[in-house]
Amino acid sequence: MRSSLGELLDGFLTTLRELELDATLTTGERAQGWDAVGSIEGVSVAVAIKAAPNTADVSALAARRPAGVYVVLVARRLSATVRDALIEHDIGFFDTHGHLRLWRRPLLVDTTVAALTVEAGASRRLRLDVPSLMDVALAVLDGSVATGGVRATASLLDRSPGTVSKQLAALRDAHLVDERGEPAVPDLFDSIVDVWSPVRVPLADLPRPNGGAVNSRLKLGFDDIAGPGWVLADSFAAAAWGAPIVIGGDAAPDFYLPDVQSLRHARTLLGVAEFGRHACTVAVAPAPYVCKRRYDRSHVIDLPFRAPSAVIAALDLAMDPARGRETLELWSRNLPPEVRRVW
Repeated sequence: MRSSLGELLDGFLTTLRELELDATLTTGERAQGWDAVGSIEGVSVAVAIKAAPNTADVSALAARRPAGVYVVLVARRLSATVRDALIEHDIGFFDTHGHLRLWRRPLLVDTTVAALTVEAGASRRLRLDVPSLMDVALAVLDGSVATGGVRATASLLDRSPGTVSKQLAALRDAHLVDERGEPAVPDLFDSIVDVWSPVRVPLADLPRPNGGAVNSRLKLGFDDIAGPGWVLADSFAAAAWGAPIVIGGDAAPDFYLPDVQSLRHARTLLGVAEFGRHACTVAVAPAPYVCKRRYDRSHVIDLPFRAPSAVIAALDLAMDPARGRETLELWSRNLPPEVRRVW
């Protein structure tokens, strides 16, 4: 059986043949430390194969480039950042999502090609809607894993280091996370969007500060800012992070709640309403992480409620394939420095 990296090389060669490019590649000991060496349309090439490379991998390839040889990287997934780095370092690339760039005269190819399906099933088989896996995936998108490592992430998520390690391994096997804990962009984000489906309930009243026992039952988290609690959602969350969204003065805010018990109490204490006559909407957070990472953005949006991570706001926007995605793209052009673009 061919290894997964062997399948990547096979896919690369198949694509070259379909484009009627003359290629001769050698593997094994004669490849001199590369995964393959040879020529494409007369251009001497050295081929490296990596499932989900990062920018450090690109720098390493550039540093070991043989004189007079064009280096080509073959990968399952290439983030926009990695593609930019490859172009900057004059390294060609092919990824199974359907892009080929070989830019060394007389070989000038920069085109979209048929995407290979050898790895597509791995992402689909991964149950990202499992709360523990979703927690870890969101922490990856938020940068917590790359900056803090497994133990710090486990403490943040209130999960065992073993659980975090196991779920990170599953994400790596699906080529959605690299060895440093950085996400494959936008693949991990898009995979989460596919299962991001909060069910919103319209309520007749809003929660308020200084609610005493009522707020405790609602698990609002006003008094314990370090623990879990309600967070803004959808347009309000996006606006809190500077997204170009205009919110009317009478607009009803949306919230994520920590758990089902909070939702039951909210329905009882604040009353259920009809959409269009509601004071707010609530939904149980798709994963505990959503209501654990809470930020004070009152300097941006004049509400007493905390915001979730900017990643959560972006996921909410991405659920709307038309207006939401358009807003997401506009927001991306002027992101505040504290927001990572992972979509």
